[in-house]
Amino acid sequence: MQRRTAVILTLAVVGAAALAVATLRPPAVAPIEVAPTPVVAPAPSPRPADAPTAADLRVQVEVRLRERLLPPPSPRVEVLDVVDHGMPLPARVLAGVGVGAADDASAAGAALVAVAHTIPGELLRQANVPAGGTAQLRVGGRRLVRGRVLGPDGAPAFGAHVWLGESNAEGRREFVTDADGRYEADVPSGYGVPFVVQAPGCATQARVLDIGEGAVADARLAAGCALTVQVVAIAEAMDAARVFVLPTAEVGSDVAQWPFWLQALAGGAVVAAEGAVIDGLPRNAEIAVVVAHPLAPRMAPQTTRLKGDRPRAVVALPAFLPRRLAGRVVDADGQPLAGAEVEVGAASPRSRALAPRLAPDAAVARGVVAATSAADGGFLVGVSAGDDLVVRVRAAGHAGRAVPMRELVDGAAIALPPWRGGEPRFVLLPPRAGVAWAAQADLAGGIAAELAADAPWAVSLPEPGRYDFVCTTTEPGREPIRHVLADVVVTGPATLAPQPPR
Repeated sequence: MQRRTAVILTLAVVGAAALAVATLRPPAVAPIEVAPTPVVAPAPSPRPADAPTAADLRVQVEVRLRERLLPPPSPRVEVLDVVDHGMPLPARVLAGVGVGAADDASAAGAALVAVAHTIPGELLRQANVPAGGTAQLRVGGRRLVRGRVLGPDGAPAFGAHVWLGESNAEGRREFVTDADGRYEADVPSGYGVPFVVQAPGCATQARVLDIGEGAVADARLAAGCALTVQVVAIAEAMDAARVFVLPTAEVGSDVAQWPFWLQALAGGAVVAAEGAVIDGLPRNAEIAVVVAHPLAPRMAPQTTRLKGDRPRAVVALPAFLPRRLAGRVVDADGQPLAGAEVEVGAASPRSRALAPRLAPDAAVARGVVAATSAADGGFLVGVSAGDDLVVRVRAAGHAGRAVPMRELVDGAAIALPPWRGGEPRFVLLPPRAGVAWAAQADLAGGIAAELAADAPWAVSLPEPGRYDFVCTTTEPGREPIRHVLADVVVTGPATLAPQPPR
């Protein structure tokens, strides 16, 4: 069982999500349309200092918001490759500050980050994110880490596995201790390197290293156990259930050293016929057990005392919700999006605290119903009664959506547009080359500008969203042109090209 824990891949986050709903594939239908709503805009853009005082060529822009779009979780961690002259490395947050529904730009705390370092391959790093700011991590050249691992009796732990957060195409890059309990490992240097030690019959132990020119990392393991969680529920789609463990208010030294964040990599323990097994927990400790299922509201944690080497816990799931919503998450081109977060809740979402000790966000959500889209983009969630329910869907690299439940039909395809980033605004191009012109927009009670020939007009929008723009171009002696630019996705600058009068 210990060995199985030691081969969890970083990519298993998506794999576990795909398994959870792989058998629940609904049919595809057309993406959802949302009725336009009025726009309230910020202050107008300033007039250019060198603009002409009058122009006969004019463009009037009417702005209508069709749907508000949600930003993706913000990775408030910047990772730089010191070896490659400080070039930024792609990074995504797996747990802590900047992930899931706990995403809050003002929050401070720890974040677990997966860094793309080799192809294919990742490094895990832990960062301390300041309130309202961004943490910076540096990945340097490889350095030697050595140490010795002892068992609970103080004797050398032969065959223990040491992992320093690096994975490649074959899985975790681990190092095994010799007969004297010693190991040597090379790892990219930097701060926030996870040091994880696992051995049969022992509690998994982890801490964070700061590796400069090298490091010595020893470990003295404590006696461990394998917890079996039996889930009491109606035997329906139990392969979609996941079990998580959390620390309780009483955190002893052994529990404090247990890597709760490993559950973010695996997506929780799978529930089999005999139950879900979580290995490498410390003995005689108190932990809390949470079971998540996409057809039931998230439950409160159940406290369990770990006694002996094979403790058991029986946890009852809340009753499955009577209604179901099946659907698919796709990108703007209709291609399936795997690993998207789908959550059903109230129209005004309640803020949620960060999960303790970098445990997955899914383990602390209470009362909500949530699922993760499978490899084909499919999902199935339970739905409670109520007219104000909203389905929120978010995925990395894409704009999220909050769609009222009343506007959805079973089997709906929810399309997420790409997230371009930057300030949401439109850039209105001149309708005719070489001619001074004027522009107006019905934002903030009406704004206007007079512009030089060939100069564009940039106007900020109040929020990212899907917009309709109606551009009416007039010029003395010519027939006005009314040009409708429908369903323009604005997740950054969007360019509008009005037509000149005939």
